[in-house]
Amino acid sequence: MSITMQDVTRYLDADEPDYELAALLGPDALAQLELLVRGRDPMLASKATHLAGLIRDPGALQVLQAAAESAEPIVRIAAASTAALMPSDQASTLLSRLLTDSDPEIRRIAIESIASEAPPQLERVLGDLARADPYPSIRDSAAKVLRRSSQH
Repeated sequence: MSITMQDVTRYLDADEPDYELAALLGPDALAQLELLVRGRDPMLASKATHLAGLIRDPGALQVLQAAAESAEPIVRIAAASTAALMPSDQASTLLSRLLTDSDPEIRRIAIESIASEAPPQLERVLGDLARADPYPSIRDSAAKVLRRSSQH
């Protein structure tokens, strides 16, 4: 089934989209979602990011990586929060970028999106944040995730 931009935006144009219903569009919607993420409307791009994360397909990672590289903080925030919905290996790839974001709010949300224990590939960057992030709350959150990981 070919999904058009109109099909996708029909779901996302609502103030509060029904993401679960929209996710039924499936992997065929990912190309359109990536176009929205790379587009000029930050609010629509953030909604497209969240929807991509709900589509259980490896191709969703490409959409979320585009969101993580957006110039718009709201889109990167959506990528950071949506990482929690992704399979661990995909989330790690995405979070490795977002944990080093210049915006402290994005780093904070990325830390919160890490599953109960940090994957080994994120431990170094979390260690760096725990030691040297300029924001005490981010240092504390990163250290907490590392302690949680060492207990498992």
